[in-house]
Amino acid sequence: MARARDAAELHGGDPGGAVRQAGGGCGGRALSRAERLGDGTDRRPGRRGVAGVRKAVVLLSGGIDSAVALAWAKERYTVTAALSCEVSGRPRREAKACAAVAKRAGVRLIRVKTPFLRPRPSGYAPARNLVLHAIALSVAEDLGAGAVVAGHNRSDASFFEDARPAYFRRLERLGRGIRIVLPFARYTDADVIVLGARLGVPLELTWSCYRDGRRPCGRCSACRGRIESFRLSGLEDPS
Repeated sequence: MARARDAAELHGGDPGGAVRQAGGGCGGRALSRAERLGDGTDRRPGRRGVAGVRKAVVLLSGGIDSAVALAWAKERYTVTAALSCEVSGRPRREAKACAAVAKRAGVRLIRVKTPFLRPRPSGYAPARNLVLHAIALSVAEDLGAGAVVAGHNRSDASFFEDARPAYFRRLERLGRGIRIVLPFARYTDADVIVLGARLGVPLELTWSCYRDGRRPCGRCSACRGRIESFRLSGLEDPS
């Protein structure tokens, strides 16, 4: 699940205009009308997506944020493919979840093996997002897509510098005009869950646990984060 905050996030902001975090809205405050409608001055995609973009590639991990990002993108673009990068040590259940989410969405899944990306015990893999988004930009260009959509949310950036909107702005400038769209840049994990439920995302298909098994372990940091996020959302985890 993700972590982010940045007043000038890249093409980020309110993904639908209707999700409210427990305690008073996204980030603990009510959203302005401009934020709700997506017509503010910071190029957030709003309800109809980024102007001029018709096709998109979505980064899909098998977790909640990327599954909701896929549903969000399908409402705004023609999704030419979902891209799954298989890093070293990835749980098999996460890969299966990724395939299940893509199949349910009716979207082509492209798998790319990246065994050289080895997460440290902290969860950080050096240059991970640089590599993943470079691959995504390449796939998007090859498929004629004008955007890459990713589910990074504001929780991510508080832990990882390469998950901050400013980082993706710099990366975007190196490409050939393909946009990197972060619809949940101001959202917490709980906000994304609420939006996912509203969009009818099959959250029961997603996998967050760092371990393989018939059921999530309930003890690793990813499981604890998922449990807490559902608690804050006021919804029951269907998995």
